[in-house]
Amino acid sequence: MPDTFGMRLFVSYIFLFFGGWLGIHRFALRYPWSGVVYALTGGVMGFGIFIDIFLLPYMVRLSLIEES
Repeated sequence: MPDTFGMRLFVSYIFLFFGGWLGIHRFALRYPWSGVVYALTGGVMGFGIFIDIFLLPYMVRLSLIEES
C-alpha cells in the first residue's frame, strides 16, 4: 500500500508551486473558501503562498484525518 501522507504531500507541493496563486492546492485539500480567496487575491499577494510552504504538511495531515 502506498504512503498516503507522503504522496498527497508531494502532489500538494506540486499544486502549490505551479498553481498556488490560484489556490489549487487548497481546493485539492478540501479548503474551498480559502481556495476562492487565493484565486481572487493571487495567493494573498504571494505572502500566503510563502506561508503555505510551511503549513502544507499540517494541512495534508488534517485532510487525511477528516477523511477517515
